[in-house]
Amino acid sequence: MRRPERVGPVGPDGPWPTGDALDTALARAVDGLVLVGEGGLVLAVNQAASAPLAHLGGSPGRRLPEPLLATIAQQGLRRVEVPAADGRTRLFECQAPADQGDGPALLVLRDVTDRLRLDRQAHQAETMVAVGRLAGGIAHDLNNILTAIVGFGTLVAEAVREHSDASQSAREVLDAAERATVLTRQLLAFGQRQVLHPTRVDVGQSVREALPGLQARLGPGATLEIIAPPQVPPVRVDEHQLVTVLEHLLDNAREAVRGQGAVTIEADDVVLDQPYCDTHVSVRPGHYVRLAVSDTGVGIPADVQPRVFEPFFTTKEKGTGSGLGLATVYGIVKQSGGYIWIYSQPGVGTTVKVYLPVDDSGRARPAAVVAAPGEAPETGTVLLVEDADAIRQLARDVLRRAGYCVLEASDAEQAVEMATTHDGAIDALVTDVIMPGASGVDLARTLAVHRPGLQVLYMSGYTDNAVVRNGLLADEAPFLQKPFTPRDLLEKVRQVFGATVSGVPQSKSESGP
Repeated sequence: MRRPERVGPVGPDGPWPTGDALDTALARAVDGLVLVGEGGLVLAVNQAASAPLAHLGGSPGRRLPEPLLATIAQQGLRRVEVPAADGRTRLFECQAPADQGDGPALLVLRDVTDRLRLDRQAHQAETMVAVGRLAGGIAHDLNNILTAIVGFGTLVAEAVREHSDASQSAREVLDAAERATVLTRQLLAFGQRQVLHPTRVDVGQSVREALPGLQARLGPGATLEIIAPPQVPPVRVDEHQLVTVLEHLLDNAREAVRGQGAVTIEADDVVLDQPYCDTHVSVRPGHYVRLAVSDTGVGIPADVQPRVFEPFFTTKEKGTGSGLGLATVYGIVKQSGGYIWIYSQPGVGTTVKVYLPVDDSGRARPAAVVAAPGEAPETGTVLLVEDADAIRQLARDVLRRAGYCVLEASDAEQAVEMATTHDGAIDALVTDVIMPGASGVDLARTLAVHRPGLQVLYMSGYTDNAVVRNGLLADEAPFLQKPFTPRDLLEKVRQVFGATVSGVPQSKSESGP
């Protein structure tokens, strides 16, 4: 392109170049530019303004539509919706610069659709993080309370089992505690604070294996189709949680089709490029497996879609849903390093797309070698470390009744002192993860120096980087999720006593801070 001749500096203190160079610059401007003459007559438009102006009923040689004329008269800013060629609606900001003089007026049309969508996505992501942090913290505290309720309630139920009325009352308490436990685990899932056991998973194979249960979940009348070619690459996820995602999505599809529609589960691999990531907040470019669940149901209204992943948000009738299904799905997907998007149109149907990063490592997760629950003897010395008095008392009583010798401490400092001064053997460490002072992981490292081969069982109602790497439990670390029953505790301790690996992290980088 020929360089224009310049008389002086370009800008407010000097003349702009004229002719072809200026015409080219104006034509290629991202913002729409409309030159308006006397009586509101459109004198000229650039390429970016042509289409939206035409949709609003304006064009060169015709009068500017009234909403835009008002913008010029008020020298203000207003937003107008413009139908696009693809049938969707684009949002434009219209602005007239102030002090334009007596000559033709300039109107600027700026397409803000993508910017506002990204702003909404960013705001929603920030909200979900904040709510997730709150939900995870609440679930952690509730799990400590529920551990005591379930544990002591189980002991009471065993003690009064010969008394029918008291036994029934104890059973009601335990049933209510179990329902509360399910809710707290769903909250942990949403808050991305679950303990996940990722393995190398063939998504298509997992879907096909789960098909009978998924079909039964969908119920009669609705059809279920699986489209999963064998060449879909593997991902690294917790397979049990992947099935949980499918189950929750199928539950929502069942409600949408109401027994008369079709549901499709598709698995394929896609590459998310930079242009895609530029329009989807927090998404990173790369190779992904896309798992899509589509239905031909009633669809979701546009004003409801931004809230569907919020915990306890539901459009179902009272008593028919907890509002935690899609929140659980969201948390599992995000904690697995993936992304989830929902697309819906009322009267047409809904598609939920889950993107999980492809696993290129080629490494399968090694299986931990443990003894069967009944094979390890119920003898030995256990160092029990728990800062919650009720849980420590419960675990101590359960272990002692089973025949173990129990040393108990309320924090890591006390545990180290006890382990140092104790003359006999200590066969296993059962420790909470998050405690005042040093964490359970740091305690295990410290004790391993003085007592090599020490077996470790971690327990927590709140999984943190102190016990897991970014929420993923290290493969060699046995873990007991709170709340737990006496039987859960004994089975885990038996496994730890029969394990051939200690589960003590070898370095700080392996298990997080």
